[in-house]
Amino acid sequence: MSSSEFINVRGTFVSDDGRDSPDEDFANNVEFFLFRPEKLKKTSPGVYDWLKKNYGDVFASPKGKTR
Repeated sequence: MSSSEFINVRGTFVSDDGRDSPDEDFANNVEFFLFRPEKLKKTSPGVYDWLKKNYGDVFASPKGKTR
């Protein structure tokens, strides 16, 4: 039986608890993408771009605009 361990290779996170696990990091990034996109853009522009490219249309606002 082998165990897996999360190895952090990024240096910046929108929230410190994102360092603990990839799941928590993803949840934080989605939260900031939706509610504080400017901080996500500033802290992790590549993550912001990836979320916009892959999920931008899923996270459309009621007016039909994406972040």
